[in-house]
Amino acid sequence: MWMRSRRAISRAAFTLLVAWAGNVTVYAQTVNPNVVEFLPPADHSQVSRYDLAFYTLTAGDPFLTVNIGKPTPQLDGLIRVDLTRTLTSWPEPNVISAARVISVASGASNASLHSNSFVFQCDFSLSSTGQSFSASGGSSTVSLTTQSYCSWKATSSSSWITVSTAGGTGSATIGYSVASHTSTTSRTGTVTVAGLTYTVTQAAAVTSPSPVAPNAPPTVTITRPSAGSTINGRQVKIDASASDSDGSIASVAFYVDDKLVGTSSKAPYSIQWSPDTNGTYTFKALATDNLGATAWSPPVTATVR
Repeated sequence: MWMRSRRAISRAAFTLLVAWAGNVTVYAQTVNPNVVEFLPPADHSQVSRYDLAFYTLTAGDPFLTVNIGKPTPQLDGLIRVDLTRTLTSWPEPNVISAARVISVASGASNASLHSNSFVFQCDFSLSSTGQSFSASGGSSTVSLTTQSYCSWKATSSSSWITVSTAGGTGSATIGYSVASHTSTTSRTGTVTVAGLTYTVTQAAAVTSPSPVAPNAPPTVTITRPSAGSTINGRQVKIDASASDSDGSIASVAFYVDDKLVGTSSKAPYSIQWSPDTNGTYTFKALATDNLGATAWSPPVTATVR
């Protein structure tokens, strides 16, 4: 069996030879063959069909077997089959292989010797090396360029990248989709097309900060003197009770008739006040919390005499 190259060059340099038995002449490795030629066996009339089996050089079993029917020998006695019209799945690209012709008759089959080696040389290139996506994800495509007879596969390294086309032959546009991302860390995955790496990066999810509750103002109450009371003496003790539901009290300022008379920054909040004259006075306190919020106490009126 001979396998002719796609290139328009002499058969002697670029054919594969398979004989059914006996010594054979070894020819040079064929590149990109597209025609198989073989001399049919002596019992050709009893053959029902021929199979063409492809092997890697180290394998015992074929990786591809194709029924090529029972072609009629040409005038020179050789059978020739155009592989471009016969093969729907081409052998693996860039893998050194060999072939055998198997004659199938009723209840029996006979295989030729292995052909000389051949290789389907393929050049692969991608339209880009990768793409970036936002956390919301999306879809895109990448174009593969290669020879029409070159087969390829496309796989994803990550579950969040889905490739729409698992493989094919010849140039193609491969679609893929990227799932949405909820993590606050970016991620990177790859799609491998015909052995070439296409990198997909996805940004981290943007999270909104938790809303901050507004600062609640403190509460404060004058506890001494009591409302309506009469105070004797020239030293008046003024006490207040203050608290803050979401923080702490920074200070309590005491006012008599709207005049600041003292400040306390530590509980119990208290000051001593010396009135200038006897009379009726209005006492109030202003509390300030640790974030600066303030609140007035209800006024308390008392008499000093």
